[in-house]
Amino acid sequence: MNISKKIILLPAVIIVLLGGAGLLVIDEEIREGLGVRVERELKWLAESALEGLVISNRPMTVTNVDAIAKRFGEISGARITFIDEFGVVKGDSKVAVGTISTLANHKDRIEVSQAFKTGLGVAKRYSETLRQDFFYVAVFKTLSIQGQQINYYARASFSSLTIRRQIVHMRYALLSILAAGVIVITFLTVVVLHWLSLSNEKEKIYLENQVLARNTEIELMHELDSLLSACSEIADAKEVIKQVLPSILTDSQGAISVYKSSRDKLRTQMYWGGSWNENKNFGPSQCWALRKGHRHLSSDIHKGIVCEHYANTGELSSLCIPLIAHGETIGVLHLLKNEINTEIATLAEAIAKRIGIAIANIELKFSLREQAIKDTLTNLYNRRYLFESLEQFVARALRTKSHIGIIMVDIDYFKKLNDSYGHDAGDVALKAIANFFKEVTRASDVVCRYGGEEFCIVCPDSSSEDTLFIAEKLCFGVRALGIKVSATEEIKLTLSAGVSTFPNVEESIKKTISEADQALYQAKHDGRNCVRVS
Repeated sequence: MNISKKIILLPAVIIVLLGGAGLLVIDEEIREGLGVRVERELKWLAESALEGLVISNRPMTVTNVDAIAKRFGEISGARITFIDEFGVVKGDSKVAVGTISTLANHKDRIEVSQAFKTGLGVAKRYSETLRQDFFYVAVFKTLSIQGQQINYYARASFSSLTIRRQIVHMRYALLSILAAGVIVITFLTVVVLHWLSLSNEKEKIYLENQVLARNTEIELMHELDSLLSACSEIADAKEVIKQVLPSILTDSQGAISVYKSSRDKLRTQMYWGGSWNENKNFGPSQCWALRKGHRHLSSDIHKGIVCEHYANTGELSSLCIPLIAHGETIGVLHLLKNEINTEIATLAEAIAKRIGIAIANIELKFSLREQAIKDTLTNLYNRRYLFESLEQFVARALRTKSHIGIIMVDIDYFKKLNDSYGHDAGDVALKAIANFFKEVTRASDVVCRYGGEEFCIVCPDSSSEDTLFIAEKLCFGVRALGIKVSATEEIKLTLSAGVSTFPNVEESIKKTISEADQALYQAKHDGRNCVRVS
């Protein structure tokens, strides 16, 4: 081999020598540094897993907890284990859910004991379950789930075999770089590979975060659907929205305004993300979303017109979205946030759709319930509701040793009224007397149309004397009440009433009603326009 060839090979020899020396140094660094890196990564995974439990906000059953463990395990490739404060394993990404209950208590595991004392525990030991050496990192925290404070461990681990494989892979990478032969090519290759590695890692982390965020969003939207569909009253929906929406529309304030029955005004009924300092009562013409029929976004970027119902949004962007259900606009969703992009606006529209349908269903349920328990002519409760409410009143009276007053009322000579003035006049009289009863009776009293021209008033916590006073007050008031049966004619009516009080000898509310009915017939027999007590 001549000198020129030796000179040509010299760079390669230098690379080999430097690479060999570097390989020894780097190999030692790998052994020392990998343990620190793995511990840091496993700690991050364990903390993220606990955050996953908080975001999920589901009951801490083995099924729910194990599902989150397996999801994190699948994404990270690590073994994720959840352990409650008593050392009982609640989920493990490497163990079938059906066998989790058979696992031994982990309270005395080295890493778990350390985590209980300091919040963080690290150990390298043999796993009896998977029969491998593992590097464990455990984190112990107090979580807020479904309004309760729960102490929980999350443990992340890699098998020692996996770590050794990583070391071997790194050695192979160094050897492949060493074999390049040419300093320039080697340098460029190292730079490019390093850049690609960083880009791929960033892309991987970004995609993992995106997938995790999307999965969380889907779970929260599903939870929102489930909770809203279970709401039977607006108050229930208000609590659901206040609890769930801040997790979906983060770093924002929002509110829901619903049309009043008159349809000329909207009233803000629920909000989230802090107190709502904007106008809580406004007309539909003050909201551009309602005027346009679709969402309206206003911000410094878009230079949009701000809706009049906002008092002062400052630097915040504002978004309004109509709440539409079954083709009818029932309200509007408001959102205030530093920046509202298209993705957030689309997500808010999906939420508005769900809330609109939920509110419409709640109002429909309420309407159907009202129709089932109220008389259509007088808007008083009917006999069905009377006996439903009496069950509760009786139970309370027996428990508190209180009384229930029953008043049976009948309009005197009502048939004569119908014969003389017609049934329309009779309906007018029934509605007028019903409205008078609602005005005069107490808020706790239940006024029912018992049938025809007969009424029943239930008076909780009323003695016989109190009930008699109420009955006489009703009869006296109706005597003074002028009822217009036509544009030119006004008539006067009188009432007959019977009073009885529960508990009676038999402690039967039906018997009490019967006694009040008998007292009513006695009042009729005694000439009408009077009250009799059984």
